[in-house]
Amino acid sequence: MVQDLNFFDASKGLLFAGIDADTERLRALILLTQYGGVGWHEVYRSTRPFELIQEASFPTRGTGFATVQSFKPNTPTPQHPNTQTSQRVVVKGADAGRSWAELPRLNDPGARKFGIGFVTPEMGWVGTNKTAYRSTDGGKTWTSVVMGKAANKIRVLNTNDGFVASAICVQVHKLTGHKLTP
Repeated sequence: MVQDLNFFDASKGLLFAGIDADTERLRALILLTQYGGVGWHEVYRSTRPFELIQEASFPTRGTGFATVQSFKPNTPTPQHPNTQTSQRVVVKGADAGRSWAELPRLNDPGARKFGIGFVTPEMGWVGTNKTAYRSTDGGKTWTSVVMGKAANKIRVLNTNDGFVASAICVQVHKLTGHKLTP
């Protein structure tokens, strides 16, 4: 279940996916190639079922972020009495995607993550089916922001004067900002 792909050059790239079409066996997966897609090796796999990587964003070649989308039931069922969880995560990549760490993002079982976009390694947004969240500390903490429901495909363009970020939501959302200093 490939959801996103990001190549740094003709040789090095990352594939973002889930390992199974059956959601009960689904685990989020990131694969790395250093040979233009001829041969891939695993650099991240979630340990929880019902998850896949939805989308990735790389503000720099060395630092990336990806949304881990959960399809876990919001309430326990007879088949899955212990499936309820509310903690959602984002993964942060270092070393051009060679290593990944989970960052807690939101404690809300009804918020399903969609898009992600980072301007710098510190500042970015995650969209959900409910609203969007912004981080200004590299994904350590998140604050709710007005962006619209179902915020998906967040794209960031750095310009000489600052940045322009846009997202596909229920409506198209656009945000402009001043140039950020490193």
